Amino acid sequence: MVRESLKTDSAHLMFLVFANNAPRNNNLGAYEMQFRATAGDECRAIYPAQLPPAPPEFPAAFPDSWLRVKRSGNRFFAFASTDGKTWKLYTQPVLALARSVLVGPALTSHEPLTAAKVAFRDYAEFAQA
Repeated sequence: MVRESLKTDSAHLMFLVFANNAPRNNNLGAYEMQFRATAGDECRAIYPAQLPPAPPEFPAAFPDSWLRVKRSGNRFFAFASTDGKTWKLYTQPVLALARSVLVGPALTSHEPLTAAKVAFRDYAEFAQA
């Protein structure tokens, strides 16, 4: 997750992977990009081009589900991988986030009464170019 601040309504970008390939929203597969372009704005999502019932373009391959986000100016590149070596571009949105941002792993179950558990590994933080 990339955030401008720790405020709940902060502008942000989050590339995520769900625990399974179950269809949800307009998504088929496990990966999704969520973002809020400006503080206080509505959260939006970017889904793969292929919609249900087509086969998932970005299927989960647990426990081998890798995420990578790269920033170049205001463009963010999101990549998915099943082996941490071969990467497929998911999306490349343009967001005018502050030059200095907070970056780190995030977790949510999306269900108010359901706990979520995850193990993050091989985590590397953003490095300024």
